[in-house]
Amino acid sequence: MRMLICLRNRGVDPPNTGEGPGIEEQTPTTVYQVQPGDTLETVAAKFGVTVEALIAFNKLEAPYTLTAGMILHIPPADYVIP
Repeated sequence: MRMLICLRNRGVDPPNTGEGPGIEEQTPTTVYQVQPGDTLETVAAKFGVTVEALIAFNKLEAPYTLTAGMILHIPPADYVIP
């Protein structure tokens, strides 16, 4: 299983107090490279997340087909589907 850890900008900016530029919050995110035979169900199970969370976090659109080499970002445990 290939796994990478990266910092992904979660798009949250602290309020600008006028004391300098805002600092973007960085959240560590697990990145997984899809292997032959992987499905959304098997990847979700490997990381203990729901298929729905994996789809929403990666902004996947139907049909939900994974291809070997594809990169998926694994949502954190506290991820709430928007």
